[in-house]
Amino acid sequence: DLRVIQIQTSNGPEREPEALSKEAALIRLRVAITSIAPDTATARALFGIFRGGIVPNLLYSESATEAAIARAIGRIQTPSIRVRAGETILEAGSVVTESSFERVQAYREVAAEQVGTSLVLNSLTLERVLMALILIGSISLYIVMATLPGPRRARSISISVLAIILNLLLMRAVFEIGDSGLFEQSGFFFRVLPFLVPIALGPILVAVLVGSGPAIMSAFIVSVLFGVMQDGSMALTLSAFLSGLVAALLSRNVRQRSRLVRSSIIAGVVAALCALAFGLIHGLGAALVAQQMLVCVMVGVLTGILVIGLLPILENLFNVTTEITLLELTDFNHPLLRRMQIEAPGSYHHSLMVANLSENAAAAIGASPLLCRVCSFFHDIGKLVKPEYFIENQRGGVNPHLVRNPSMSALVIKAHVKEGVDLARKYKLPRIITDVIRQHHGTTLIQYFFHEARRRQQQEGNLGPAPEGVPQIDLKSVDESTYRYDGPKPRFKESAIIFFADSVEAASRSLKKVTTTSVEELIDGIVQERIEDGQLDECPLTFQELKAIRASFVFTLLNMLHSRVEYPKDKGKDAGKAKSEPSPEAQSKESADPKSAEEPKFLDVAPSKPSEPPSRENPADASPSKSSNQ
Repeated sequence: DLRVIQIQTSNGPEREPEALSKEAALIRLRVAITSIAPDTATARALFGIFRGGIVPNLLYSESATEAAIARAIGRIQTPSIRVRAGETILEAGSVVTESSFERVQAYREVAAEQVGTSLVLNSLTLERVLMALILIGSISLYIVMATLPGPRRARSISISVLAIILNLLLMRAVFEIGDSGLFEQSGFFFRVLPFLVPIALGPILVAVLVGSGPAIMSAFIVSVLFGVMQDGSMALTLSAFLSGLVAALLSRNVRQRSRLVRSSIIAGVVAALCALAFGLIHGLGAALVAQQMLVCVMVGVLTGILVIGLLPILENLFNVTTEITLLELTDFNHPLLRRMQIEAPGSYHHSLMVANLSENAAAAIGASPLLCRVCSFFHDIGKLVKPEYFIENQRGGVNPHLVRNPSMSALVIKAHVKEGVDLARKYKLPRIITDVIRQHHGTTLIQYFFHEARRRQQQEGNLGPAPEGVPQIDLKSVDESTYRYDGPKPRFKESAIIFFADSVEAASRSLKKVTTTSVEELIDGIVQERIEDGQLDECPLTFQELKAIRASFVFTLLNMLHSRVEYPKDKGKDAGKAKSEPSPEAQSKESADPKSAEEPKFLDVAPSKPSEPPSRENPADASPSKSSNQ
């Protein structure tokens, strides 16, 4: 313990190396007296006499001490270390010493001075923002050139740009936390800081909401900007791009939310393998590489959870319906589907058949089978308002159209489209389903009631007023617009498929004989009539796709309307029952031809044509013509 004591006396400063504290002085006095005293008693007496004379004669001056320290420090020359441009301040994986830490701190201070105090109006930030805008503009140009036109293009660009910006903001937030000093004492945090960024977030969101092509572009843009933030580190840039690329490819056509978490975890594993590879290349320690790999996998898990939370928000914000949402809507326990099963069972069964037809046709032309299936389930929900006005729901021979004018009947039939849209909004169904509900009849003519109105008009003009109890018909010309749906016409492929499947399924029920020829003629007539009526003028379907849809309808319809074998009755059980005994004619016929009892009999399942005026909007029940629509 070295002490330097400067004593200031009246004669000026002088050194006093033997300055003692009071306790030390008393000890020295006792030792001195004991050494010269003849005995112990005398020594004690002398010590008691002389100890009172020991008093402090030195006073501490804090101001003088501080001034002396300042003068001493002023005489010390501070050592400085010069770092040349391009010289590495701290090698990756090296031990951080006090000297190297001071170098890093000095570099940050100088960089902050050069950039300026403003977080926005400085050269470095403006350069990075300009670069980000150029890259984001490139993905926008890609979407414009490669994706569908119209609102879907603008929506795709908006989603992609928002996902990239969100990813960049999270990256910047992680780096700002690292620079804020909150974790200055944590060496682990600084060692794994570049791997704490959720690189795969943007690519996964774009892949689910837009498509795999824009998602790959998003992964490239995010990885390049991430590398710029890390001072152009090629290793980190490649690692980020590979991770985002894998996440984008694995998130295509995802139908379950758990697959999103799995995709993000696999992306984290890819990042961990990249960290291992680059760690071996640069000779990093095993402990450091293990920490980085563990963090990559953990960030992958957190990224998947974050994607699941953000996905519903973006769906509602941009009116996008993912296949995950569509798959959830296939649950038959949905309130609207449950109501249809109870209140309109005929319409419910019709919707199931339309779903089978449209799903297979969509798969044949590369459209979305799941979208067709879900939209088919809900396309006729408007019939829940007045189910008894549609023939598939009528029971007991009661037909309310018999006491209605054809124009009123047509109005009720047309109303199920508007009422379906209202129900879809009430139950918050996706917009794509609402569009299909509007378009699934286009502007087709409700032919049965149109021709019925003209028939009654002609009859009344020739025979006079109708009898009492029969609705009167205006003798003026029948306005065709009164008997047409309000539209719009089908505007996308899935809507057009359901448009045809709805008519084909209903028309097939009027077939008296189900054969390949009859089914083909039925479908060809419906398709040709719709084309001539201009119902596909706003739809991007090609003739080649129409041909594939027609072939799919024929195949599916023949399988739906297949015949069944009539199973023979058990003669042993029927012999003991009087009511089930065969008639004498049957017995004589059976005895004359013994093989007839063993041959299977095929039953034609196609129902006969109803005798009462039909009331559904589909062609089978709307007119004697097979291809008419109501």
